[in-house]
Amino acid sequence: MIPTNIPDHMKSSNYFQFLFFLILAFMISACSTETNDIPVVDLEHVSSSTDLALSDLLYDIELIKLELVADQPVPGFFFPWVGEKHILIISRQFVLQYTRDGSYIRTLLKQGNGPGEFRYIYCYDVDEENDILYYADSGVSGKIFMVDLETGRQLNEIILPSKSRFCFNGIILTEPNRLLCILDRYSEDKYLYLYVSADGKVEYGAPRVPFSGEVPAVQSSGYIGRSGGRISYMPEPDTVFTLYGQLKTPYLIIKAGEIFNMSANVLHGNMPVLALETSEHTLITNPEIQAKTFEGGGFSANTVSNNLFLMYNHNFSVKKINNFFIDYLGYTEEMPRFSNTGKYATLTIEALSLIEKTNRALNNNIDDPGLIERLSDLKNKVNEGDNPYLLIGRLK
Repeated sequence: MIPTNIPDHMKSSNYFQFLFFLILAFMISACSTETNDIPVVDLEHVSSSTDLALSDLLYDIELIKLELVADQPVPGFFFPWVGEKHILIISRQFVLQYTRDGSYIRTLLKQGNGPGEFRYIYCYDVDEENDILYYADSGVSGKIFMVDLETGRQLNEIILPSKSRFCFNGIILTEPNRLLCILDRYSEDKYLYLYVSADGKVEYGAPRVPFSGEVPAVQSSGYIGRSGGRISYMPEPDTVFTLYGQLKTPYLIIKAGEIFNMSANVLHGNMPVLALETSEHTLITNPEIQAKTFEGGGFSANTVSNNLFLMYNHNFSVKKINNFFIDYLGYTEEMPRFSNTGKYATLTIEALSLIEKTNRALNNNIDDPGLIERLSDLKNKVNEGDNPYLLIGRLK
């Protein structure tokens, strides 16, 4: 999801160039699919609503403080990856590695043009069983890089059999030592996607063929993510494929109104995403995004609202979420932005925001002694200059 509080120095960065082309990819994609017998979730016509608490989706919830290291502070905008043993902080400037309790281990990677450096990491995943970080770099075509998380050492590169500039919108681990790579839809490559092993062996590839009326495995780039035990791929903003080893036909169609429209040089868009999936429920976020281009090539984007929906997995019925309650900390969150690694879901909370939310919650009439004790303890420990905090929980 697109943050609203991006620092000014990032507003014209490659991040937004990437975002712009991602939005274009969504707009241009026009593959048709047969929808007979495929469940349809219509987010425009949801008649019932409910409140939802974080503990309805997650358990073993904990708040992790990232150790503050003088020469390596955590930047304002980053993507956290959380596993059983490690926490990774992936930003434009570097990749930081922490223990599971937030203690700093090392700086794995830095931005630059030298050996072991990167220009921009736009997709990544972690093989936790073998302690390997896989990532793709926008400055290097046709390669996936590997880093040993035990030693911090760069491993061999995976060379893709590809003319693609990069994997555009995803590499994701389907099982240990096996990666699914979604290739750039604008490349001249003969593949739409492929599976590769850690030694570079191509295990599966789909040829880029014209659409002939059958459901295509992949026709364009789009959202890909892991929700619970399922890997979800959305080649269009309204069609969800489910992945179990191989790409399948769609298992869900999401209707969210007009996906994109342009007015007064401002692009408005709905981008529904399966944010979290538990055994019983799926949290669907549908942020309303506004993007604007400026003379001279400038570009800005922000999220103006984020509609939340709860889907019941057994029958695909949906309720709109009125209030999303972060019950672990006693406050309501309007636009939760989860990072999801399949086992864990993470919310990032800036230290100053945590102080404000803690004070606000304590000023309410809380009748939970455990929550009062937790908040009182935080009030005495959190400082404005702290690194961001990670609220982490296991998916139910």
